[in-house]
Amino acid sequence: MRAFSEEFVLDIHTENRRHSIGGVYQQRFKDEPDQNLSYAFIPVENDFASMPDELYFLLAKKSDKIYAHICPFEHILVCEGEPHNILGRYVAEDFNGEDCLLGYRKYIKDNDIIGAACLFYEKQNATPFYHKNLFFNVKSVSDDLSFLGRTNLPF
Repeated sequence: MRAFSEEFVLDIHTENRRHSIGGVYQQRFKDEPDQNLSYAFIPVENDFASMPDELYFLLAKKSDKIYAHICPFEHILVCEGEPHNILGRYVAEDFNGEDCLLGYRKYIKDNDIIGAACLFYEKQNATPFYHKNLFFNVKSVSDDLSFLGRTNLPF
């Protein structure tokens, strides 16, 4: 709280901060494991080239109380319209530790890998699958009813 209070008073790092993402799309198929993937996405602002070079995320949700969670994603894809129309991506600059401290996580725009190539690289990564939660919407597609049931359970 002390560090946040100091930043707030000095108006440091207030630009390009976000508290939500567009959602998470994930798919898993029994007979096609090479098509399994999961990715977080945000909608494009105007066009990908004009988006900021850095974004800071701390996921937050207000119901009766305000809840916050450090952003768990290593990459966040930028899409236009449908989640499959990928324009580019942001890559986490720092490691997401297990110290349970809340803080904005910094993401850098990746100008080298753009468009549909982002999905290719997401398929190469170890795919974490996410459960239904209050910080982001999860859309799961699968031919495995057990998988769909598990992802609909709260974390």
